[in-house]
Amino acid sequence: RAMAMDEGPILAPMLRLVAQSDVTPGGGDALRAMEANGDMPKLQAMYKEWPFFTGLIDLIELELSKADATIAEYYDKELCTGTLLDLGKELRTKLGEAIEVFLKVSGRAEPIADQPFTKQSFQMRQPYLYPLHVIQCEALKQSRAADPTATDEPSKKRLRALSDTIIVSIQGISAGMQNTG
Repeated sequence: RAMAMDEGPILAPMLRLVAQSDVTPGGGDALRAMEANGDMPKLQAMYKEWPFFTGLIDLIELELSKADATIAEYYDKELCTGTLLDLGKELRTKLGEAIEVFLKVSGRAEPIADQPFTKQSFQMRQPYLYPLHVIQCEALKQSRAADPTATDEPSKKRLRALSDTIIVSIQGISAGMQNTG
């Protein structure tokens, strides 16, 4: 049976949370706030009974399954300093929390557990992505260290090559993850 809208306005707490916040929460934060308010059974019922909500949760879970906290930490260690390192750690924590709450809503033990072909396809491409991340990270480091105001031809050529490397690595990672950007 479909859940009737008068069975408890489930979206109102989420909208209130957004309206009262100085910072718009991510989906994970909003669902965690609703869980803390005792609304997890309603969210789980919506997931089972509302096709739009099911599709939304499944799409977000698919994207979350592509996130790799280890790769993000590698970029942080190689490219960031100071407060950016703290921010990266906080974002990786929030990623883990978001994955956890989305799995509670869907009732799955792990992301995209019900999509074995999608999961296998991504797992088969993933080893090819790691070298691209390393190449991209190194190109970013070298690009940051280069003098952007240099006027000699070898320096300008090197900056163009680094820029091309960064662009190609972005395109390669995007293709490997099957994202558009």
